[in-house]
Amino acid sequence: MKMLNIILVLLFVLFFILMFFNYKYQKTQVELLEKNKKILELNIKILELNIKKIELLEKRIKEKQ
Repeated sequence: MKMLNIILVLLFVLFFILMFFNYKYQKTQVELLEKNKKILELNIKILELNIKKIELLEKRIKEKQ
């Protein structure tokens, strides 16, 4: 009976250790997703600016003709 209690306590401790590392891993994943979201938003802004630049260049070309 004592051996069973020791095993149960060890399993309990192991469970909490694993939960802690899982929490840290999930937190890191969320941080990475947030950074990726910011990068994607910046890339969208860059693309929008490039579209405007292309439109302006096309307009200049038409004006020259």
